Amino acid sequence: MSRLSVRNTIANIFSTYGKNFFILAPFGIIVAVVSFAAKHFQEIINAYYLTSHTTPTVSTITQEATSTGSAIGNIVSQIKQKSVFFNNMHKLDYTFFSLITFIILVAISYYIYFSFLKILINLPNNQHPRLKNLFMYDCSIFRAFAASLVHILLIGATIGLITGTLGALYLLLKSFFNINSLIVSYKIMIPLLILLACSVMSTIFYIATRFSYAVPFVLDKNNTIKDAFINSWYLTQGLVFKISIVYALTLLLSLVTTLLITTFCIALLKISTTSPLLITLYALISGVISTPLIGLTLIKTYQETLKSN
Repeated sequence: MSRLSVRNTIANIFSTYGKNFFILAPFGIIVAVVSFAAKHFQEIINAYYLTSHTTPTVSTITQEATSTGSAIGNIVSQIKQKSVFFNNMHKLDYTFFSLITFIILVAISYYIYFSFLKILINLPNNQHPRLKNLFMYDCSIFRAFAASLVHILLIGATIGLITGTLGALYLLLKSFFNINSLIVSYKIMIPLLILLACSVMSTIFYIATRFSYAVPFVLDKNNTIKDAFINSWYLTQGLVFKISIVYALTLLLSLVTTLLITTFCIALLKISTTSPLLITLYALISGVISTPLIGLTLIKTYQETLKSN
């Protein structure tokens, strides 16, 4: 049985972060800015695309055509009145543009994040990584992306299985008992709902933790996706509680620190909470603090678990 030390692992995470702060900060800022651009893409595109008055739409073109009184203008007017598709063409153009751009941004953000994780894995051997390493072609990055999707699907399947089981249990109980009378009784239902919620969350977190090393195995050992999940399952055996403590403590510390610094900067610079500058500021601070620490938490916990076996 492996002996993963929570204290040593957390100390190693923050020690590595402190020693390599100026090396990791630029990488973290790039990853965070691209990620925030993908997350807030709809807000950005609404602000700069839909509110643009210089981009001609089908309505303005039709009005100009009909104002000339030409035959073409009359034909266009009839088409506009009878065709919903033509009337909303500019909306379809916007939807297609935003969808394609969003997919590209998400793909880029995931790619550079997994590239960043690989840089963290190789950090002891390469003390001066370059920013271009985030965009270099690497087959393991694509496999890591696929492993991440499988991980998400497994969590989704777990949620679906639990939900289906609870639904079947509800229907079974309903056929034998008067469920409505039980629902009215808060003394029974509230503790039961709390117990069910805790059980569901614990199961989901357990599955997510057991397979959390799949991506590091792909990036570090060049495993296939199947082998990465198998190795992650065996490596985390009996360590879910310790790994979850490391994840929770580091995540909590990084997020609290990021929020405190962001709040201080907002008060100091007097930035409005509705200003786009706030998103940029939070992305920069998150890139310096949260992004490197969260990445180091996954990689260092994985490496410490390997060493302890």
